[in-house]
Amino acid sequence: MAIVGYERSYVTGRRIASVLEVIGWIAVALGVLLAVIAFVTAGINSVLRGETPFLVLILALLPGVAFAVVGLFFIAFIQALRSTIDTAEMTRELLSIARRIGGDVASRTNAGRLKTEVLAPSVPSNKPVRSSTSYPSSFEHRGKTIRHNNKSARVGSKVFDTIEEARQFIDNN
Repeated sequence: MAIVGYERSYVTGRRIASVLEVIGWIAVALGVLLAVIAFVTAGINSVLRGETPFLVLILALLPGVAFAVVGLFFIAFIQALRSTIDTAEMTRELLSIARRIGGDVASRTNAGRLKTEVLAPSVPSNKPVRSSTSYPSSFEHRGKTIRHNNKSARVGSKVFDTIEEARQFIDNN
């Protein structure tokens, strides 16, 4: 599934990861080749005839097998690096989407004062408030302004008994 408008970045990191992955696969191939050469050199026939102990054959295989295993771990490390790069790109993409739909907290300002949900309203959201026409305090929730005083909360022309009801109204509409 292709993401429309998705832009890949971290080109240098991706290229380095590709080169290092090739090096990892070369290490795996060389390790397997070393193991095969060691096996042939020690000779299975001489092991079967009892001329070379079996332990010598195993010890001859060890460097090649170890080299191949190290190459596989190197490849796993590179795949983790690529995953980290992908995560960074997707996080940037999610942030971009959140900003487009009004989730950018830093852009919601009024006369230089930051208005966010993080700033606690002057009235606790669980305290019931009654209707009034004066709304001295306000804050934004999901891009909509909630005005409130000690008696009621308002979103546009709708009046609510609590700030929480106003938030739920915004969440549901």
